[in-house]
Amino acid sequence: MTRIAITGLGAITALGPSRETTWQRLVDGESGIVEIRSWDSSLYPTHHGGEAQTFVPSEHLDRRQVRRWDRCHQLAVVAARETIADAGIDAGEVDRSRAGIIIGSSLGGTPSWQQFDKQVRNGRRGRGRFIYEYPLHVCLDRLTAETGFLGPRVVASTACTASTIAIGFALDAIRGGQADIVLTGGVDPLAELSFAGFSSMKAVAPVACAPFSLPVGMTTGEAAGFLLLEPLERALDRGAHVYAEVVSHQFTTDAYHATAGDPTGTSQRRAIEEALVRSGIAAEDVDYVNAHGTGTTTNDAIESRLVQTVFGQEDGGVPVSTVKGALGHTLGAAGGIEALATALAVSRDLLPPTANFTKPRPGADVDCIPNKGREHPVRVAVTQNFAFGGNNAAVTIRKHDLEGAAAPELPRRRVVITGLGMITPIGAGKEELIESLRSGRGGVDEIRTFDPSGLFPSIAGTIP
Repeated sequence: MTRIAITGLGAITALGPSRETTWQRLVDGESGIVEIRSWDSSLYPTHHGGEAQTFVPSEHLDRRQVRRWDRCHQLAVVAARETIADAGIDAGEVDRSRAGIIIGSSLGGTPSWQQFDKQVRNGRRGRGRFIYEYPLHVCLDRLTAETGFLGPRVVASTACTASTIAIGFALDAIRGGQADIVLTGGVDPLAELSFAGFSSMKAVAPVACAPFSLPVGMTTGEAAGFLLLEPLERALDRGAHVYAEVVSHQFTTDAYHATAGDPTGTSQRRAIEEALVRSGIAAEDVDYVNAHGTGTTTNDAIESRLVQTVFGQEDGGVPVSTVKGALGHTLGAAGGIEALATALAVSRDLLPPTANFTKPRPGADVDCIPNKGREHPVRVAVTQNFAFGGNNAAVTIRKHDLEGAAAPELPRRRVVITGLGMITPIGAGKEELIESLRSGRGGVDEIRTFDPSGLFPSIAGTIP
């Protein structure tokens, strides 16, 4: 099985506008959670967030990009530049058709949509450029224009697992021969919409969050965290610095609740255990777990039981930490930032701590590294995320120069189509659609679902 190296890292977070600034402040136990400047938070139960206040777009982008681009796209492009430069890749010299961009984002250009909505609600004409900046794919458009990469292009949007899933897709794209290099990870801006949503759920901490400790509750944040993946053999041949090796991934689903995780932890456990099986790594060989660690009662309790069950509690158990006390919950970017931190931990044998930790919360019985980085040999690490809708994802990362480190070969299977379902303008269901196609019946007609007056043309393929 093709071994996959991490050769480039880039980050913008509440701790700083670069990878090294973020890492150094993270291992020093600092927290970047501050009082929010982007909007008036006086009506909310908390006024804090992981806002990247030291990121100054004008230092990296031209005036048009600063004025017109959504915050999400500014974060993404600047972090991508750092990642590609760190990997030592000249974008003009790579085979662009073999270079992919596979990222995760939960919010995309939501701040721009909020600007449009605010204009309309105030009786003004909404500016179209705000709507253009909103869709999730626009971030990919910006990154493609920036890099010139023309290979696989995907944006995953599965809430808090988005960029963890993106990393798994990137791994598969390289191993499947679809790409030679992939820029992966995730990005999300700090947005009042999500801030208000978590506040209404009564899920936020009154001050900076303290996962596995007190006070209970989460804090939202913003970040861009990217990794450059390529085959290990290719990386070594070109003399690249290899941070670590991404070995395997696994995704599972609870199908339990729209926002709460399954309290039994069954599917979350399956994601971790199956990722380990796919990597050929035994649970007892894992030296560090980068936890999802949101700070909420439910997540921290479930995750603590998972760590105890999967990795055991001998000699105090496996060391655990989460970056969310330092950065806030960066939603779709969380997996990217956490994979980046895990790769650095593996590379430097230094475990990042959980910021703001005071004392263990009842029910959160893990070896949670408090407030200061811990020197510790790390051969193998697991980073995991759990999201709304019961989305679970885990990735295994290890040192690239371990003896006998090749992952087991997975069986190749032929895939067939055994079921079809469709609702279209010319038929609801397979048989009706086939009959319409055979008879040549079209489905484009005058629009009746809204008033099309003033539009040209006023026809569309609507479903009657």
